[in-house]
Amino acid sequence: MIWLISFVVYLNGARALEEDIFSSAQNMERLNEKVNELLTDLKKYQSELQSQIDLIDWYFQTSYQDMNSDNHAEEYVSNPVNTYRMIERLSTRYPEVMKKLRNDSVPLDKIQDTIVPIEELQKSADALIQLQSSYKLNTDKFAKGLIEFKGNQFQSDHHLDHRDVYNFALHSFHKQLIDPAYAFMSTAHHMKNSSDTIKYLKQIKSIRKIKTKKSKKSENTKDIIDYRNFEKLCRGHKTAKNVTVNPGKCKFLSTDDAYVRLGPFKMEILNESPFIVTFPDFMSDNEMKQYIKEASTNGLVKSTFAETEAGIDRSSYRTSKQAWLGDDVSSLSIRISLATQLKTDTQGFNAESYQVANYGIGGVYKPHNDGNWESEAEIKDFSQVFDNDSMLWAKFRRLATFMVYLSDVDAGGATVFPRLDLTVWPEKGKGVFWFNLDTNGSPDLQSLHGGCPVLKGSKWIANKWIKWQSHFDTSPCILKPYPEFKALKL
Repeated sequence: MIWLISFVVYLNGARALEEDIFSSAQNMERLNEKVNELLTDLKKYQSELQSQIDLIDWYFQTSYQDMNSDNHAEEYVSNPVNTYRMIERLSTRYPEVMKKLRNDSVPLDKIQDTIVPIEELQKSADALIQLQSSYKLNTDKFAKGLIEFKGNQFQSDHHLDHRDVYNFALHSFHKQLIDPAYAFMSTAHHMKNSSDTIKYLKQIKSIRKIKTKKSKKSENTKDIIDYRNFEKLCRGHKTAKNVTVNPGKCKFLSTDDAYVRLGPFKMEILNESPFIVTFPDFMSDNEMKQYIKEASTNGLVKSTFAETEAGIDRSSYRTSKQAWLGDDVSSLSIRISLATQLKTDTQGFNAESYQVANYGIGGVYKPHNDGNWESEAEIKDFSQVFDNDSMLWAKFRRLATFMVYLSDVDAGGATVFPRLDLTVWPEKGKGVFWFNLDTNGSPDLQSLHGGCPVLKGSKWIANKWIKWQSHFDTSPCILKPYPEFKALKL
């Protein structure tokens, strides 16, 4: 520090003087020169400090002025605009401020721990674009931090500025996401009328018209139709016109087991073929907290997508983090076995361990099947399913899925079946069960499903995948046409 160096020099100069400084005018003159030097250096240091204080004030005013300090961390990060703004601050503004401060009082490791890689900012921007695209959000309101979903409104602590919205539009445009690009660029134009926004709006409108004409002429592929229906269901709409929504049939599921007879499971039948049911209140609060705690303690890692079709980028298919837990966390596996009458322990080929997953900002799992096959082309003909190679692979196929919601979700995050026009909304403690395969191990393509983007909140789920190998002998030998697994013994 300048002032410290000057003060040391001043002391050394004073020591060089003889004792009884006051008794010599010459000594007093030299001392006065040292004092003037010290005052000059202190004023310089004061100016530097003021510049640093001004920089910190600017950082607070531009980054935290509209932040409600009373918000709990969980509530704060549950809003995508808040999360984006936090990542933006810590990946761009904060590093620049710390470079200019050059403050030795803040340990370097603490600074590094708080800085977020710039790549995370782009990923969070992708998440917000995904949310706008999937839920057709009003971008004018979205930029002001207002999210509307199914009659509910959620207000963020922060807003998006013109630069954010303009960059979202450009990024969408370069990724050929024309509708989000048009929506964000229109909002950017409303926020700040400029020649750039006018230029891009004209280009986007032109491309939009061409794309609309082409889509009308060309036949939509099955994947396009599935994804379009997926997004409709995520928004709470039905995929077909004049569809009557059939409420689930609620009943008590009881078996010969004494435990189940004393406390039968509540079960709601959503679909007969393939068989899809929900089990309300399947887990207790303490049990769900334990699963989340165990998963967090073990360490969550980035979720992967098993499908690796050449030339197709699957990185955005699933955005979540996960951990694997055994059957010893609670008695959940026993209850699943009692409810489904299937083997759920991890011995042999019975079932897999629990996959506990957490979906944050824009967390999504796009339409997929759980049956462990790579593509529909692979399963066009299952007449040879019992040859040696197919039989070996079939052992690992996931016959059925039992999924439990470990948390509520404020908005979004539903599980939808686009080919069945079916939506299951998240509800803490609710279990969802469905079959992925027919009795001979062939895939039931109607079981295609996906996890909708989390619009507001945090989504925790636990998956138990039950294998085909240990259950194929519960049905007659291979038949044509292949029969599906029937409903539970009701």
